[in-house]
Amino acid sequence: MKRILLFAFIISLSAVQVLVAQIDKKTMIHLNKASKNLRLKVGQKAYFAYRLHGSVGFYGQYELGDSTVLAMIQEGSIPENPNAPEGMTGADNAQAYYIFEAKKAGTTTLILKQMFRQSEDSKKVLKIKVQ
Repeated sequence: MKRILLFAFIISLSAVQVLVAQIDKKTMIHLNKASKNLRLKVGQKAYFAYRLHGSVGFYGQYELGDSTVLAMIQEGSIPENPNAPEGMTGADNAQAYYIFEAKKAGTTTLILKQMFRQSEDSKKVLKIKVQ
């Protein structure tokens, strides 16, 4: 039984490391901290991090004006309690993210929202120019 638990722990750590590696904070723009007018180069990536806690009602949303200029290329989450027993009440909280990539020159609008039970908890509107 101890070996199974150790194996499950190692697997969960590996999954978290893979997800963290997907967000390269040295090269990606953190959209939560970006100014309202943002310039990106074609091929440049940016990410939006948000709180995900389904049993409580926290989640993230985005609205993208022109997906040919900027595209959402990946989404994922990193559990805050990776070793919590399955089905444990309140243990589904996570740090989640969307990764976007600048695809071609142009301008678009990106609206990022932290939601709480179908209502906007916070909202950020970005005008993004890709060159």
